Amino acid sequence: MSRLILVFIATLSLISSSAMGIAPTCDFVVLQLNPCLSYLTRTEATPHNSCCLGVNNLKGYSNDKTARRTICQCIEQAAPTYKGIDYSLISGLPQKCGVSVKLPAVSPSFDCSKA
Repeated sequence: MSRLILVFIATLSLISSSAMGIAPTCDFVVLQLNPCLSYLTRTEATPHNSCCLGVNNLKGYSNDKTARRTICQCIEQAAPTYKGIDYSLISGLPQKCGVSVKLPAVSPSFDCSKA
């Protein structure tokens, strides 16, 4: 029985690690960062826990260059649709949330191919 459990856990870890190698969809990225809007528009001084959870969820994609570019492009496309976003706060979100992941300094003039 314990051997079956070990095989199940090993299978789950393989599935989850391979899934994280795939670039996220823009809908997923926006969904994860939507709770950050009050912080990014300077309505709130600190990001909500739900924002930090979203940043942490994106961490799984940070080791893949294509996924980082996709995240950057999604942020770049979505940000202008929200009024009053302070672009300078985007790259600092992980630090504010205590998450070890690098988000690019997305701005209207940022080149996501460098992410």
